Amino acid sequence: MPKILAGNAYDVIVVMLGANDRQVIREGDTRYAFESEGWDGAYARQVDRLLDTLEASDARIIWVSLPPMQDTGYDEAVRAITALQRERVEARGLGFLDLRPQLSGPDGRYAETLIDGSGTAIRLRGRDGVSFFKAGNNFMASLVLAAIAAAAPAEAIVTAPLDSPSGSSPDSPAPLGGVPLFGRAVPGGPPYTVQPEGVTANAMLLAQAGLTPDAALRTLRDISPSGSGADRLFRLGAPAPAPAGRADDFTTPPPAP
Repeated sequence: MPKILAGNAYDVIVVMLGANDRQVIREGDTRYAFESEGWDGAYARQVDRLLDTLEASDARIIWVSLPPMQDTGYDEAVRAITALQRERVEARGLGFLDLRPQLSGPDGRYAETLIDGSGTAIRLRGRDGVSFFKAGNNFMASLVLAAIAAAAPAEAIVTAPLDSPSGSSPDSPAPLGGVPLFGRAVPGGPPYTVQPEGVTANAMLLAQAGLTPDAALRTLRDISPSGSGADRLFRLGAPAPAPAGRADDFTTPPPAP
């Protein structure tokens, strides 16, 4: 790590490690087997040495948790390792991003698939119960990017037009509270997510990543392709017309011939 940091300046350093850390730690002539007395302390010292080096870079540090694992014994080890990492990171006041809630099923355990806002099941994890498919990697990346954007200075994630007063021109963006993120087709009906063309299901899940509504909306505005349906919705508050026949399509049907 010192060699990587030497001569290079970084704004943000994202750390994710430990999937292979349930093994013997050597300190001089002493060896600590995983889960033996002294192992936790030896591991914490390893993490602290790494954090010393990272903090010396003056970059913002975001330590990302390990994901849940399919094998029960392996997952218990991962939980213990993640808890030690979190303790050392948060003791220094650094950022720790816990991905387990977003990558777990309703019971808090390993989940292969994720249900997106349209009710579609997306396969995230590989058959080995450890690796990720591309959709899973993209989903994890979207959560990390959202965490980076959420704590960045406002000027770094919000462009000048977003601060313009609402209604100053036809293209002025809607105020943060005026954009429909979620709603119901009919009173008392099931909720549905607004997923306009231009924003993937994974991006919509940013709203579940522990962000405030304002931070999630700013992130969605940043990643929306210019001129897309998403751009019109999240910047201008102009949702696309409902498809004909959907429950929220309130257009008058054409008269019978």
